[in-house]
Formats: sequence, structure tokens, C-alpha cells
Amino acid sequence: DPGTGWNSFELREYDSRIGRFTTVDPYGQFWSPYMAMGNDPVNNVDPTGGISGVGQFLHNLGSKIFGGSLIGPGGFIMGNAPGILSGLGNATATAGKFLSPLTSSALRQMARDAGVTESRPNFDRIVGDAFERVSLDAFGVTKNNQRFSTPERASRGGRFTTEPDGTKMVRVFDSRAGRSREYIGGSIYEVKARKNIIRLSTDRYQTLGILEAAQRSSAGRVGKAVVTFLTTSNTVISPNVIKEAYRRNISLYWAVAFRWGNTNRIVFSPAVKLNPGKFISPPTPSVFNYPRKLNFRR
Repeated sequence: DPGTGWNSFELREYDSRIGRFTTVDPYGQFWSPYMAMGNDPVNNVDPTGGISGVGQFLHNLGSKIFGGSLIGPGGFIMGNAPGILSGLGNATATAGKFLSPLTSSALRQMARDAGVTESRPNFDRIVGDAFERVSLDAFGVTKNNQRFSTPERASRGGRFTTEPDGTKMVRVFDSRAGRSREYIGGSIYEVKARKNIIRLSTDRYQTLGILEAAQRSSAGRVGKAVVTFLTTSNTVISPNVIKEAYRRNISLYWAVAFRWGNTNRIVFSPAVKLNPGKFISPPTPSVFNYPRKLNFRR
């Protein structure tokens, strides 16, 4: 538009000077209703001003499974897929499957639908354990039972030890030795199903303890430690956590869960690397990983 300088999409106007839409998102995809392309215009597309990010995943998913895009004109999910989906998150389908953000409240409702009737705190423990198991399984991580000494966390009023949800070995090629070196426990996984921001002080400085444990590991001592958060879709990583990981020379990653249709199965986005000084927005699925079932009863 020559007068405003805005770009006209089918559903909304876009102001390229600030990287934001001028009206609210009709599908409520992101924490900010004005966010455009998930704050990642390089990797995400939004042809109508309606669906982006997850919409791109559905395009890729359709190509892999059905031989054609699931995204049609106007943001409708169609093509060769069985059924037509309109919208995202609150979409309904006559047939087929679709993705919706897996919030912590949606996770609890899935547990109720599965017959979990215990009262709190047992209910929260059952839900948390189920989400933790499926999250670690999605990334090929076994549950960790080792406690790491975290004196810095203790000095802030937290516990003296921290027990991450999962750990993996870090394998790094040593060009001088001409072989790979293995660092046990150098990759730490932490699972969170909560509606809030993950801060350094969360759960009596548990987040700080996770970073401290990674830094004090054998991989951390040579600058090769990795921490990955696996979360529900209404969880946000604080910029201070990202800055602290960077300061400690730790590679920080984040992956988010999505619900597969109206089933009790979920899929995860790829883990994306978080760097300080960049826009922070939840990762969205861009490649297909098969849906995993949430088992609330072991």
C-alpha cells in the first residue's frame, strides 16, 4: 500500500518495517497474535497471513505421505489428504489427522480422557511422567538416574544436586588424534510441561543447576556440552537462560510437542538451537517424525 507502506496479504496487512502483522492472528498460532512467520521468515512461509510454520510442516508432511501439499488456497488443509481441515489448533476434521499445539492444559485433558482420575499431586505426577517418557523416547534418550553436584545452585538457595531427566553421550571428532572422543553425560535433556517461562530460578534454580551440571561435565570442560529442553507448546525459554548457556559455552536447544489429531499421540518439532540476541519463538515442525503414544499407565 503506497500510503501506509504495508504489504497486503489475503487475511491481514503486514508491516515489514517492524516485522509484524497489523491485526491479530485468526488462528492464534503464537504467543503474540501479531507475530509474522513465527519470527523466522527465512525458514517459514505465510502466503495468506493465516498459517505459518506449522503450515509449512503440513505442506512437507503431505508431500512425504500423500504425494502433495496439504495446504490449499486460503490456508485450508486439503490436497490429496483424506479429509479437509480448516484452521489450526482448534481445527476439526471430517477424516484424516492434523496437528495442534500441545499445551499443558491439553495434556492434562488427554490424561482425563484416558481415565486418569487421581487427585493432585498424584495426577500431576502421572501426567508429568507420561510426557517425560514419550519426550525422551522421541529423541532416543534413556532416563537419567544420576545426580550431579551443583554448588552454585545451592549458593542461590537451591539444592546441592540436580538430576536431569535424560542424558546422552557426546561424540566429538578429534582431528589431532584422528579419532572420535566420547563424553558420557555431556548432552543433557530436560522435559517441561508447564504454562510459563523457564527461568534460571525456576523450581529453586533447577534450570541454573542443569546448566551448571552441563558445564561441569567432561564435555563441558572442553566446551562441548549440550542442553536440550523438550516442552509443551505453551512453555517459553527465558532470554536470560539463553544468555547464561552462551556464557558457559553450552549449546542450547529447544523442541516443542504437538498433538496428532484428536488422538493420544504426539509429535515433536526438530530441536532448534537458541542463540542470544535473536528473536525467540517456539519451534514448529518442519520434518516428519512419527506420532508417539502417551501412556498414562505404565
